[in-house]
Amino acid sequence: MRKRNFKNVAAMLVLSLVVGTVGPVATSFAAEKEIGDVVKSASDIETDAKTTFPELDNSMGEKISIKTKTASQKDVFEDVTLPDDDGIVPFSDSGHSTADTALFLDSSYMGNVLADAASDSENWYFFQVEETCKISAVLEQPVSGGDYDIYLYKYNDDGSLSLISYSLYSGSTMENLSAAGENGFYFLRVVPQTVATEADAVYFFMVSLITEYDACEPDDMPAYAVEYSNSIDVNNTIDNMYDQDWSKLTVSTGGTHIVSMSNIPDDCTYNLYVFDSSLNFLAGMSCSENKVGTVNLDAGEYYIKVASATGYSTAQSYNLKLMKRKSSYSDMMFTKTGQIVELTTYALYINGKAADMKWSYHYTVNYTRNQDVIPNDNASFLNGYLKNGQYSGSQGVSSGDCIAVYMDNFVYTYFCRFPGSGADYDWIDQPFEDGEYILFYVDAKTGKAIDTEINYYHLSLNMKQSFTEFN
Repeated sequence: MRKRNFKNVAAMLVLSLVVGTVGPVATSFAAEKEIGDVVKSASDIETDAKTTFPELDNSMGEKISIKTKTASQKDVFEDVTLPDDDGIVPFSDSGHSTADTALFLDSSYMGNVLADAASDSENWYFFQVEETCKISAVLEQPVSGGDYDIYLYKYNDDGSLSLISYSLYSGSTMENLSAAGENGFYFLRVVPQTVATEADAVYFFMVSLITEYDACEPDDMPAYAVEYSNSIDVNNTIDNMYDQDWSKLTVSTGGTHIVSMSNIPDDCTYNLYVFDSSLNFLAGMSCSENKVGTVNLDAGEYYIKVASATGYSTAQSYNLKLMKRKSSYSDMMFTKTGQIVELTTYALYINGKAADMKWSYHYTVNYTRNQDVIPNDNASFLNGYLKNGQYSGSQGVSSGDCIAVYMDNFVYTYFCRFPGSGADYDWIDQPFEDGEYILFYVDAKTGKAIDTEINYYHLSLNMKQSFTEFN
């Protein structure tokens, strides 16, 4: 095995200038170093182990109760005559208790809060959808008490109504449903489960047709939650003040789980809630900026809800991550762009996946200069050294969210050949063993090593590497 240092390489490169070789070369080699000059042992490196993330707040919510079935639930109505849609008639406590007598909500009523009598009879409404959209319907229960459920039906060409969504929260909880809408007519059915006690009680409701929404919709209630196994990493939007994004997570192995929210739109606060399989509230956090926390989850099923406390944006997606902590002894970091980082002895994890520590730079324009780093199977990291900052180096390499770590147990190779030489110009095959640590820079977004301090252009040609740690 040959081991060469960059002093030999630089001297031969000067010779190449004499014979007229063309290529990007340095004019001065005053800063030349041998590779061994930058090798550090653990005792040479100042470490600062990162503390764990705070636990989520367990005082933000309460149990949610949803009826699994009600006596009044009906999936299909047959032979419905489409009522006239020549304008809405005044809301009242009677007169629209069946599908055939439903009140028409024209476009002027969409997205506006409406009120109707909270009586002992059903109330029906219908509206028209003219383009693909998300249909959202919410109902606020009467102040004086009562429990009114809502059902959404699609009108079919044969005169039947097909149930496409429903909201069956118990008690005073606001009803909230959503469905994918397409051209046609839809019916909203309000059903009393517990009648309001006051004779003049009203409920408030709103129907909205939303044209900008994320790919997970409709997911506004637990029954329509998007399902995940062991981890979540999803970008969603809150498309109206009543939008709720529900996820269902199946955990196979219990332990500490890391939860984060990032990329929250300006002037918005989004709340995150974690529930068990029976919708008992466990923990949560309120986020107006990037935020991270932990929650202990046993094996089982869980629900996660994200909803707006203030503001919303259809244009900007937030990011939700939830994953099991790799080790109770890991150093942890939440980066500038909201990436979850864990450093253990044998791996650097970014968002639960091991970072790719293979590194290479190959130049082949008018001569060949190749550099490669291949980690050994026993490659390890220096615990306690984990930094996040902004990086820029030679060859235009840069990262606005960079992680700096020390790694040992890898092989660095260097190969250089000029045209017409007929033989290897220079070659280095340098192993780094236990305790021989070298600094590496990893892009947090891609999870890949982008540079190292033994890069030839930095070490021998004195090209600058700049890492500025975030506060």
